[in-house]
Amino acid sequence: MAQLERVEVETPVGHLRVGMYVCRLDRPWEGTPFSFQGFQIESDDQILELCQYCNAVFVDERRRVADRRVDRPIRYQEVQPLTRPDALERLDRMGFRFMRGPDRPILIPVEYGPPLRTSQELARASNAWRQLRTVVSSGIAKARAGKPYPVAELDAAVVAVIESVVRGPDASMWLVAQRHRESYPVAHPLNCCALLLSYSRFLCFPPEVLLSLAKAALLCDIGMWRLDQNYYINRQPADEDTRVTIEEHVLTGLEYLNQSGFVDIDAVLAITHHHERLDGDGYPRRVRGDKISLMGFMLQIVDAFDALRNRRAHAPEHTVQEAQRILYQMRESAFPGEVLEQFFQSLGVYPTGSLVELSDGSIAVVSSQSSASRLYPWIIRMRRPDGSAEDDHQEIWAGEMIKREEPIRIIRGLPFGYEGLKIEDVAPVASL
Repeated sequence: MAQLERVEVETPVGHLRVGMYVCRLDRPWEGTPFSFQGFQIESDDQILELCQYCNAVFVDERRRVADRRVDRPIRYQEVQPLTRPDALERLDRMGFRFMRGPDRPILIPVEYGPPLRTSQELARASNAWRQLRTVVSSGIAKARAGKPYPVAELDAAVVAVIESVVRGPDASMWLVAQRHRESYPVAHPLNCCALLLSYSRFLCFPPEVLLSLAKAALLCDIGMWRLDQNYYINRQPADEDTRVTIEEHVLTGLEYLNQSGFVDIDAVLAITHHHERLDGDGYPRRVRGDKISLMGFMLQIVDAFDALRNRRAHAPEHTVQEAQRILYQMRESAFPGEVLEQFFQSLGVYPTGSLVELSDGSIAVVSSQSSASRLYPWIIRMRRPDGSAEDDHQEIWAGEMIKREEPIRIIRGLPFGYEGLKIEDVAPVASL
């Protein structure tokens, strides 16, 4: 009997699915819990385990079987159109139906499934974002050198990130918090991408719009690398002459992307408008009002929010509450109030990845938002009431804690790195 031909395909672990047959790893089998002879992936738990040991594996496509589970990863074609009147009314007020202009097809919002918590999605999210970071870093280097941007590589990497955000946005928001001390020029576009995707999923935008918005967030500042100055690299204060040059970065970036073969119309529109203002006092074209796309307003908000949350040479680092207060003061001048308020809603009262103090004196980190109430997220204790470190990293729902005989509540948010606490030291574990 003829032996079955082996067809090996190198596959990033973030793209693995139940039913695939793993025949080789990107590392020796020794020191892993996996069979030397290869194995069929039978559960998401196996995928999560592979994420902990490998960046990629080799899949034998001839031995793949169909995944017949009802809880398989979300496929875009399975997303249901959204018909709730209240949601449609809200999106219409925000300009969603015609946000790409009256000559474009009307967009239909969609209904995504219940999101996975951070502990359930973090391994896959980490791998997807790690691969995207590599592409973004490469793209920045190419932009600085005047070489074409790797558009095809970006598309492939972004799809894996979007799939992760669709499954569970909190894992990506957790990684935003972990990037807090990283290099701003690389971390900022990744953070903006995660924030904008989470925001867009919250608003039930269809998958094709998520793809365009993700690329817009990653590329909106690419023109900064084409300017002959160090403002974006070193975040130094800019004098008036330099500021005029800086305002050209939007058009400079778009010209560069066009030369690189970038043709996503929606992404280009969002990039074009992300520094324009509702009152017409923006740049580069000083357009105002409804001539600015909804996508441009959304990108402007996440861009400003992440900038405020990071320390720069010319501006201090702000807490979540301070950043929200500053943006709130800009409503109806820079961007419509309702667009901003929906962004705040998507973040939750206590955003994922932020530190909070509890009424019993303990300190926790917010690990996931709750669909039951944005006021009561899932948390992980980091420090006990007596000040000792907590080693049990199970996720606990804050809504359950207030029902105890001695209720425990979140009483305030804390700044990044409060008393030396680092969320990198926490390994989220799903509660039983």
